[in-house]
Amino acid sequence: ELGLRGSYGWGTWTLSAFQTRIDDLIAYDASLVDAAHPFGQPNNIDQARIRGVEAGYDTELAGWTVRSALTWLQPQADGEVNNGNWLPRRAR
Repeated sequence: ELGLRGSYGWGTWTLSAFQTRIDDLIAYDASLVDAAHPFGQPNNIDQARIRGVEAGYDTELAGWTVRSALTWLQPQADGEVNNGNWLPRRAR
């Protein structure tokens, strides 16, 4: 993770970039349906990579602290099988 932060009279801002690598991720996949698993089943993903950027801003407004944040994620399989596919049930 790498981040920057600044504080001024008008508020505080943050900006962070991150990357997480996961081996042997077990993810629930609702598309893997059969007679024994009518609602989907767990799926083993050999390697996954989740990259993202997060920005935030805090300020005081009429005695209240107002906070906002925005996150962009890129959750993808990163192994030999399904390389580049989006991870199921993950925000993007």
